[in-house]
Amino acid sequence: MSKKVTVLINGYGSNEEPSEFEILSRPEIEALLNNLSSSDIYGEAFRQARCLQAFGSVTIYLDVRNGDLVSNWLGSKDFNHPFDSFYEINLCTIKTGCGETELNEDHLLGDSERKEYRQVRRVSYISLEGWIASKYGAEELQDRIELAIDSFATNFKLDNLKIEEQLNNLYASEVIPT
Repeated sequence: MSKKVTVLINGYGSNEEPSEFEILSRPEIEALLNNLSSSDIYGEAFRQARCLQAFGSVTIYLDVRNGDLVSNWLGSKDFNHPFDSFYEINLCTIKTGCGETELNEDHLLGDSERKEYRQVRRVSYISLEGWIASKYGAEELQDRIELAIDSFATNFKLDNLKIEEQLNNLYASEVIPT
């Protein structure tokens, strides 16, 4: 059975009363964090971000209310109310709509293929992914994309200092029973 604690979260300004929320205890959250795979988290965020054209960001976070890993997209000019985001321990964020998740020749082609693709591009417009799919098939294209994502994900490390700061801020608002 999970041990819950209560935290007091402020709303916007002095007009909005603080509210109490139940979350998992810090030791439980820390145990969950210690068992996470940073490469899996990054890979999932990257895959989701690749599918989005609008400006914003994909975030993978640990929900301290229940211990679930959740992904969320938020538009670049949008924000959440404090009552709708206090429970998010952000683990990975990738911007969308800005080309950050574009895969290029270096990611998807070998040296000889790169030369061949550049020759084809001189005489006709075909996207890199379109060229790979037409030459090798959609399955091969997907395999190459997955290899590139796995390569990026292997190099990703969770920002433990930022996570610790988020936990400190959240659990500082813990209501101590009297």
